[in-house]
Amino acid sequence: FVARAIVEWNTLPLLLHLTIFAVVLVISLVFWQLRWMGGGDVKFVGATVLWMGPEGAIGFCILLTAASFVFISVMKVVRFWNPYFQNGTMPQFVKALLLKSETAIPYGLPTAIAAVIMVLGPGFID
Repeated sequence: FVARAIVEWNTLPLLLHLTIFAVVLVISLVFWQLRWMGGGDVKFVGATVLWMGPEGAIGFCILLTAASFVFISVMKVVRFWNPYFQNGTMPQFVKALLLKSETAIPYGLPTAIAAVIMVLGPGFID
């Protein structure tokens, strides 16, 4: 973002970008304190919102909420069936990921999905 800000310094609403970034970062830090998000997810969401800027931040946050809801719902189902997965013939790395999901929910995937939708389909929310 720094490179973009330097190149587009005269047309980029830098203060608005930074304000939206700060608001989302503070909200994400509260979620981190409540142990709802990991520290890496907080940084990833903050950086993504900084790139989205004022024109895409609200749409991104709406998509992130929807993608997180779907992802968490799937994770709850997986957690319920995890003992069957652990006794099955799945690869060991999949079993390790499923065990890790017992204590944490990675928001990186929903964040990436929401960002890709915003980048590939700018009129998706409008």
